[in-house]
Amino acid sequence: MDVHRTFEVRWFIRGMVPKDVSAWFFTDYARVESRRDSYVQIRHTDTVNVKIRGGGGGRLQIKVQTREPAAYKFSTNIHGLVDGWEKLTVWRRLCGKDKQDVPTTAALSWLDVKKVRVKRRFAIDPTGRVYEVDPANTKSLRRGVDVELTNLAVGGLNEDRWWTLSFEAFGDDSHFSALMKVAQAVFSSSQIPTTMLTLQASDSYASWLSKYYFNNDDDGSHHRPWWKFSWCRWCCCW
Repeated sequence: MDVHRTFEVRWFIRGMVPKDVSAWFFTDYARVESRRDSYVQIRHTDTVNVKIRGGGGGRLQIKVQTREPAAYKFSTNIHGLVDGWEKLTVWRRLCGKDKQDVPTTAALSWLDVKKVRVKRRFAIDPTGRVYEVDPANTKSLRRGVDVELTNLAVGGLNEDRWWTLSFEAFGDDSHFSALMKVAQAVFSSSQIPTTMLTLQASDSYASWLSKYYFNNDDDGSHHRPWWKFSWCRWCCCW
């Protein structure tokens, strides 16, 4: 079982990643990977998400918001919501079963999200200098920021297409300052060819899924603490 704290900022935009944005983002250090994540459809909160990384038989990850989103300016035309999260990852299969073996109920149903992402990783030296490293060779990095440009395909037959850009700071301390330094360094190195990185497009995964795919009730129940939901009993079998 692993527990990590992060600070993050993300933007979600409909459609596929524009070619000029891909060209702007890609470097020799960038690594491309793809997978399918299966999200538990939680209808009453946008401050937690539960997913199986890689679909059935993958790792269970529970992610809980620890700091409310706050608006920040990264450059003249780029604004985003930065929030804090705690991620708990369990390294075993779903109670000895695949996702398909778990019955779908009103309290437990799934949404598959296919992801093809380009990942970059940045570190900060003791003087505060930001530099890029190879994600494949720095898995033991104690402090850094992952930057990802991802194409998303949501759902089944009629897949909904989105793309997302994210910065995720991890490490021993100073998560927030690391995120801000790296984001400002990336955006100042060359101008990103899009004007879509606005506050309106900025969301966490939990908020984005809740807003567009998990229909919340209008009774205020989305403010209830996450541990009171019935699917919490399901998580306990891990």
